Amino acid sequence: MPHAGIASLALTQADRFDVGAGSRVLQLASPGFDVSMMELVMAVATGATLIVPPAGCWWARIWPSYCGISASATP
Repeated sequence: MPHAGIASLALTQADRFDVGAGSRVLQLASPGFDVSMMELVMAVATGATLIVPPAGCWWARIWPSYCGISASATP
């Protein structure tokens, strides 16, 4: 994907999920899954905080509701 495509993806998703500088984005997707790139660039492009749960974290799927997560691409 070209740089312009990544920037476009980040800003489009940030707009769609209403992510901005005060937001918290959960990095839950595996790095081998394409959604992980969306979570990462959406946070970086907007100045949001990227929240990365510990490896093997069984409670990560219920965690967003307890930690003020603004956006997550979980199913």
